[in-house]
Amino acid sequence: MCVCVLACVSSTFVLPLHLLFLLFRSSIGKRTSKAMFKRLLLYFFAVACSISIILVGCLIYVIYYTRPKALRPHNKGPMKIGVVLGSGGHTSEMIRSINALPQGYWANNRTFYVVSDSDGHSRALAEELEGRKFHRAATCHSIPRAREVGQSYFSSIFTTIRSIAACFSVILEEKPDILLLNGPGVCVPVVVASVLLAVICPWSVRRPYTVYMESFTCLSHLSLTGRLLCPYLTDLFTVHWRQLQLIVQRRQRRGHLVYIGCEGEGTGGKENLLSHRAQLTPPQRYAVATVGSTHFDKLVLAVLQPSLLQFLKKAHQIEKLYVQYGSMDLPASLVERAGETIAVESFPYRPHLGELLEQATLVITHAGAGTILECLQARVCVVVVPNRLLMSDHQTELATTLAAERYLFCVEADQLADSLDKLDFTQLVTFSGVDEAALVFALRRPLTGVSEAAARKED
Repeated sequence: MCVCVLACVSSTFVLPLHLLFLLFRSSIGKRTSKAMFKRLLLYFFAVACSISIILVGCLIYVIYYTRPKALRPHNKGPMKIGVVLGSGGHTSEMIRSINALPQGYWANNRTFYVVSDSDGHSRALAEELEGRKFHRAATCHSIPRAREVGQSYFSSIFTTIRSIAACFSVILEEKPDILLLNGPGVCVPVVVASVLLAVICPWSVRRPYTVYMESFTCLSHLSLTGRLLCPYLTDLFTVHWRQLQLIVQRRQRRGHLVYIGCEGEGTGGKENLLSHRAQLTPPQRYAVATVGSTHFDKLVLAVLQPSLLQFLKKAHQIEKLYVQYGSMDLPASLVERAGETIAVESFPYRPHLGELLEQATLVITHAGAGTILECLQARVCVVVVPNRLLMSDHQTELATTLAAERYLFCVEADQLADSLDKLDFTQLVTFSGVDEAALVFALRRPLTGVSEAAARKED
């Protein structure tokens, strides 16, 4: 590695100096012939090719042959963990994964978070998590968003380059041992910056151990971020679905693949959802409508229709409706009219929304993976309304697949009022949940330094 770096340095500095000498000599001797310019162009081309070849060689060496610092036997003491938070469901999934880990996995290490500069909600959740669970202040870094929702793939190339440039300073400052990612586009510039810095200045930055947890919404295809990182840039790749596991096996060139799908797959062990809910005695029967962090005005307007509110009151004995409307400009008059039927409380965002979902009689939600998974694990009756305006339709695929398994219902926004009275909630069954034990075991080695063999002896 040192030889490659020295060769790169010599190519970068010695050859250009030689070119300057030739140019100076030609100007003194007034030899500005075409042959001299061709020779200079040839030298420039040779320099560019040599530097490119050396950098590619260093890149291959760093990716394939260097051992991440987190796995080195002499690495002692707390490790620096970088957590990349996307928006909406991605952040919810990541927070849930962190909560699933044993306290010692997290509290004994030092953590920093990377969020996009327009995502104040994820920053607030990270600060709340660190303060509530670990009693310490959260270190958060903001970078330009690599790709906005609905942005074209071509224009996202330039915004991603700008984001990578911002990530250089974050990686140089924090020098992470481990990176935890789960799908948002903001992951790509962080990983690319960490690898490039390990190539350019290996004496200062080591390649971190990269853990990529594919989103719960990806059933039969990888997300764009997953497709970019899967072949070469991840050390641990986790999936929730068996069909996706086969796809990753064909694409992955290095690293480990771990399936952390649902416990108790198949039809055995499923309990009727209403029978389970009958055992609970909530203090108040209420419904929650949530749209996440993106615009979904059609859903908000649909749940505030008088006919739908009247149905909730009569058929489900709903006494109050909570409406999380996100970034929509919701008219106050609309909420006031809806309040004439049942009590309505509206808000753009709300801390601890999960606690509100857990006790709800009914949840009407967008198809975000985080909210769906939260509701299924809380064993709440769920009606999912996919947002057709999103660029990727993977959320619809998730909702229809779960609906086919009778975990929830999936309806369109413009059919919500007409469809609710036709849904038979007695057909819903409980969701067994994600295999958290598999996730904990997969992350034990990088986060604690305990090998798989030693872990099995302990178990």
